[in-house]
Amino acid sequence: MDKQNKKIPQLCGKDLCTACHACYNICSKKAIIMVEDQYGELHPQIDDNLCVKCGMCEKVCPELKQNNLHRNGEPKIYACWLKNSEHRKESTSGGAAFAISSAVIRQRGHVWGAAYGKDMYLTYIEANTLEELKAIQKSKYTQCHVEEAFKTIKNELDSGDLVLFTGTGCHVKGLRSFLRKDYPNLMTADLVCQGVPGQGVFRKYKEHLEAKFNDEMLTYIPRPKRNVDGQEGQYYSLAYFKNKGNIKMEKNNNSYFIGFQHNLFLRSACHHCQSNGKERYSDFTLADFWGLGKIAPFIHPYKERTLGVSMLALNSS
Repeated sequence: MDKQNKKIPQLCGKDLCTACHACYNICSKKAIIMVEDQYGELHPQIDDNLCVKCGMCEKVCPELKQNNLHRNGEPKIYACWLKNSEHRKESTSGGAAFAISSAVIRQRGHVWGAAYGKDMYLTYIEANTLEELKAIQKSKYTQCHVEEAFKTIKNELDSGDLVLFTGTGCHVKGLRSFLRKDYPNLMTADLVCQGVPGQGVFRKYKEHLEAKFNDEMLTYIPRPKRNVDGQEGQYYSLAYFKNKGNIKMEKNNNSYFIGFQHNLFLRSACHHCQSNGKERYSDFTLADFWGLGKIAPFIHPYKERTLGVSMLALNSS
């Protein structure tokens, strides 16, 4: 069938699209662009003039189910934390992600994770040293843009390099679908995720805070380590400004945090996520270990909870 008789590919709808960028990365003709909608969410859009109708974008879309991606089996769950107190302090919870990432770096591998760039634009970056890894640490609470990361990761894998990719479950699924085969030198880690807002929402919040404090915001930590062990009411966020430095925002006065907790502006596909579940697409699943001690006794000193404890699920052998 020639090009004139082929149909323009049909990408998945907004109710399913996770902005995993698999279609964007696979298109050799650059016929797909990612467009932000009125809700601040990115969605792929095909340029009919550039598209050669090869259909590769449909084949790698993890939500169109034209691939043979498999979930891993029953996970083994652990509570864990770093013995190094400084590295643990810089992590969101117990530092399990740092332990895995630093092990990969020691083997001269590449670690990919979410980091703020210019104007706090969140993208996946590559860390090859422990110093570079610092930008990836801590939760971000907004969707990370993939851009062309998948293509770079594939080149590294094809060269035989060890790669660790850490992201939301849907982006782990998107990467594996884009690669179209399993690589023994690829490790993936996802997060226990309730959903993500589009970056457009966070950008509006950033502009609101900058206007309120008349200063440029450089970084934002949604939930720093608490000083004492406690419940939800003690949470706060920390915004760091160019001139004013750190400004603490209590939970009840933090509209972004409240909206996130109540799922007011999550991405459309997050409300019926196809990547969550007990059996995952990733090798590891990471989270702050909420509820620790409620089912089985936590036999270690109580202060360990305050310092942060990671939930680590081993999903693959």
